[in-house]
Amino acid sequence: MATVRLPPPEERDKADDAYCLAVGQVSVLWAKIHEDFGQFYIYRLGTNSQQAELAWYSHRTDSAQRDLLKKTVERVEIVNADGFPTAKEDLLWSIESVNALSKIRNDAIHAAVYLIWSENGPTFSPGWWSRDPRLKKLQDVDLLESLVTCRKDLQSLLEFNRLMNSCLFSSDASLEWPSRPPLSISNS
Repeated sequence: MATVRLPPPEERDKADDAYCLAVGQVSVLWAKIHEDFGQFYIYRLGTNSQQAELAWYSHRTDSAQRDLLKKTVERVEIVNADGFPTAKEDLLWSIESVNALSKIRNDAIHAAVYLIWSENGPTFSPGWWSRDPRLKKLQDVDLLESLVTCRKDLQSLLEFNRLMNSCLFSSDASLEWPSRPPLSISNS
């Protein structure tokens, strides 16, 4: 019969730290993207920034804010976008990309996971005994790898959004509109 042995606490702590770091990085990038979306909504989609600010921050969830931004972008002209014909489509693409990443982010933030140590090293998995439907769907997912990929996509989107904002907020007519970054997620 095989004996079950736990790795030393230092190794377990190191593995936990890697997962916590990935969750933290995703959370920080998420907050930056949403604040940038808010600034875009407030200053580039309307003439009354006080009303826009009130509307944006009155929504209690990120998804409601993204929905507000998306619906507004679809219906109004973007301020200073005259020289950038793909501004509207690119912003909508960015919003949909963040929507696609929201499942991974939400799973990371809201799901309780456990460190599982096998002969291949540490992995993170939801508890098999949990009744949480979210956790049941994650049983065969490499959660740390999923977070690392999500972080890379969010970093690319943050940089893309900030380049778009630079073009729209700048008076420098020589700025070139950025190209959409490649992402690991697929969104139409």
